[in-house]
Amino acid sequence: MGYKSVIIGTAGHIDHGKSSLVKALTGIDPDRLKEEKSKGITIDLGFAHFKADNLVISFIDVPGHESLVKNMIAGATNFNIALLVIDAKEGIKAQTIEHCNIINYLNVENLIIALNKIDLVDNSLINQRINEINLFLSKYNFKNIDLIKTSINDKTTMENLKNTIIKYAKNYYDNKIHYPFLMHIDRVFSLRGLGTVITGTSTFGTLKQNELITISPLNKTAKIKSLQNHGQPIEKILPNMRVAINLSDIKKDEILRGHIVHKGDYYSTQVFYSQIKLFENIHKNFTIKTNKKYLLFFGTDSTYAKIILLDKKEIKKGEEAFAKIIVEKDIITYPTEKMLIRSGSPQLTIAGITTLFCDDINLNKKDLISFLNTIAKKDYKTALSILLKNTGYYIFKNQHQFLHLTTDEFANLLNELNISKLSNVIFYKNKINYIIENILNKIKFSEIISLSEFENFNQLPELLKNYVIDTIKEKLPKNEYTITGYIINKNKLTPFEKKAYDILNTMKQNLSITNATNISETFNIPKNEAEKIIVFLQNRDKLKKLADNIYIPVNSLNKILSSCIDLAKKEGYIDIKNIKNVVEAPRKTIIAILEYLDKTNHFIKKDNKRFLKQ
Repeated sequence: MGYKSVIIGTAGHIDHGKSSLVKALTGIDPDRLKEEKSKGITIDLGFAHFKADNLVISFIDVPGHESLVKNMIAGATNFNIALLVIDAKEGIKAQTIEHCNIINYLNVENLIIALNKIDLVDNSLINQRINEINLFLSKYNFKNIDLIKTSINDKTTMENLKNTIIKYAKNYYDNKIHYPFLMHIDRVFSLRGLGTVITGTSTFGTLKQNELITISPLNKTAKIKSLQNHGQPIEKILPNMRVAINLSDIKKDEILRGHIVHKGDYYSTQVFYSQIKLFENIHKNFTIKTNKKYLLFFGTDSTYAKIILLDKKEIKKGEEAFAKIIVEKDIITYPTEKMLIRSGSPQLTIAGITTLFCDDINLNKKDLISFLNTIAKKDYKTALSILLKNTGYYIFKNQHQFLHLTTDEFANLLNELNISKLSNVIFYKNKINYIIENILNKIKFSEIISLSEFENFNQLPELLKNYVIDTIKEKLPKNEYTITGYIINKNKLTPFEKKAYDILNTMKQNLSITNATNISETFNIPKNEAEKIIVFLQNRDKLKKLADNIYIPVNSLNKILSSCIDLAKKEGYIDIKNIKNVVEAPRKTIIAILEYLDKTNHFIKKDNKRFLKQ
């Protein structure tokens, strides 16, 4: 039976009993460091778990001291459900507020409050604390809240807390599995006989043993030797799992906490666009000013970032603004990712940043602000309209960092807007068809034309230029024209040339016809004539030799390459099995095509699989 994994994160002030509750719930002490045990406080992230029904409920226990909030943030970015612990005697304290600000901004919708140590106070104080908590939480927008009175010395209260956690875990759902695998590393160490091990909480996607992953910002690949979840071997990582990954091909000293391990074509950047909000519920009159540097926390990492406000010169408590963020090092981010800003003196989390867009963009300021506003509202239809307004097309780097939609969501969105997609280019097909029709109309009255004469053609990216040329080839009468580069010539064909082009068109439709013998048998012509036809077509760049006795039409090969790039982006790799989803051909021909992919500079081969180059 498969298990659903859910992450419960603790929050609350120092000494309010977070770690003790986790230990009472799981039987595991989350304080793993010697210094933590000797001082009796949590310093770094701690981990524990228990199983219930088909659930694996993992706890990330965070430190409560103000100087260690950076460690709390490193854990909180992966919370699915928050367990806010409040000491019944002390009530709401500074880090209760700060932690609440953090988990609220991180969109942790499910909050369980443990009013803890109730055995040390009387009922009147308990009721007073409940009223204070209700008033305090009215300032936030948590979707689901339960308050449980707890004491580690009272088994009934602990059972109530455990049952509430299980109830929340059963009801939790997200769609993170539909994106390529990504995980922020929170620990790295080496074990004798195993080698390098990294740990973290999986954010997106799936990962299996023997797969290759990339470690950023190193841009190094490593092979997965083995996987564990809470000390138990597993075959596959799913989202929201606490995992240990044993890597080969890389040394422990090369990897740092804060690095990211991922599959697919995630890219890093130093510039992205965001919406920034200064928290309302902070006790200082902070402001964030444009063109200033601030300390930014994201995942398990941090860096300084210059914030350029786009629609204001400064923001005050409770205010929001759109901003261009320039970080001091390359980072991987994606739309909807939440980051946090901390002040240096006093040490306090004062604001949150939501990534809205991290692809390239060339809009004037007014359109840029309108565009970011539509992204913030998840009005992707209007957002794409703004992007495509001027040129009719947009080149994105990858789908999951473009609008952070699943493959199905993205396809449905494009379909609703009548927008076409070719590899990583989206475009209005009617605008491209207009260019094509203009070219075809001119060809009717010319013996020779150059596509460079058409200004709107010249402005297209190379992929769309090739699409225009391929479409023109399909629309022109077969074998009556020759297209060389951007030059279109009207042909006067001999009977031999006409036969050769007829055979070429058949080869495009049937990839089992790949050599002179096939051609001779299919068209009932002498083999030596078939060989001459192959030479004729090769000399005109119509056929490409992939292997002995395997010739493929160049036009077909270009389409196969584009389809294979899309397939590798979707599934993470190409191999002898999944390529059959996009290529229908005999096994020998498919092997030749795979070997051709190795030579295109788009793929790298490892263990009989082809991965897109970074």
